[in-house]
Amino acid sequence: MTGSCATTAARRRTPPEPAQGSRTHRVTAYTGCSAGHPVVWAAFDEGHIAAPQDGAGGDSGSRTWVPAEVWKFFTRF
Repeated sequence: MTGSCATTAARRRTPPEPAQGSRTHRVTAYTGCSAGHPVVWAAFDEGHIAAPQDGAGGDSGSRTWVPAEVWKFFTRF
């Protein structure tokens, strides 16, 4: 990341991560980025999978939190 983007949490560049073993996700919005280029980071406490779900391991197309978070981001425009 370049410029002066920073997380809303404590104005730092490194976003907070969910606790190890929590099987939860955290979404961090950055501020101070160039106009029209918002940055949002979503971290999940598990491997790199397509449809992560809070509270359980593995993919779940019906219980994943990803579509809702993406929709929140897209509807900002």
